[in-house]
Amino acid sequence: CNPVAILKKLFTLLVLLFACQFVLAQQNCTFTISGKVVDERGSALPGASVQIKKLSLGEATNETGSFRFEKICEGTYFVLVQYLGYETVEKRITVDSN
Repeated sequence: CNPVAILKKLFTLLVLLFACQFVLAQQNCTFTISGKVVDERGSALPGASVQIKKLSLGEATNETGSFRFEKICEGTYFVLVQYLGYETVEKRITVDSN
C-alpha cells in the first residue's frame, strides 16, 4: 500500500464529491409541494403525517388538513400520507417547470 497513491485517490474522490454538490446546488429548487388531506366526505384530517420519501422530509397537516413543502427541486417524488384509522396513501408526484 503506497500512502501517496491512497492520498491521490482520496483527493480525487473528494473533488468529485464537491463537484457533485456544486451541480446539485445549481438545480432549480424553488418549487413548492402543497395540498390538503381530507377523508372520503371531504372533511379535513388535521395531524395527518405527510412525507416526501426521497428527501426525508415530513410534517403533520395543520388544523385545516393542509401541508406545504418549500424549496423543492425538479424531480419525481413519492408522497406518503398516513392517518390513524385510515389506509396509508402513497402518490407519485413529478415537479417540473410546467
